[in-house]
Amino acid sequence: MSILSIFAPEVSCSADNIEDRSTEESFERKHEESVQLEEVWQMLYNDCISALEVCVEGDLKHFHKARYMLAQGLYKRGLNGDLERAKDELSFCFKSSRSSFTINMWEIDGMVKKGRY
Repeated sequence: MSILSIFAPEVSCSADNIEDRSTEESFERKHEESVQLEEVWQMLYNDCISALEVCVEGDLKHFHKARYMLAQGLYKRGLNGDLERAKDELSFCFKSSRSSFTINMWEIDGMVKKGRY
């Protein structure tokens, strides 16, 4: 029994107690960093989706790669209404002014060029 525990029992300076406190602080710090990283990731992801929306709403209306990536991003984000918006973005790629059943797309992934395999 140490002198400190006799005179001040509420102050315990044992190595186990100090180690437990440092482990708890380390765990709390890692958890906070993880939460902050998740928040930053969500902000960046939302910015990317917004940038793609600007692309397909402006002059790049028929840029199907952007629509495909936007639909994929909305689908993966999974917020309320995102699935329906993703379907709408993809449906644009499969419509033409002549027929709603005509496929109006030649390239999605950049690997296959028009007429060449």
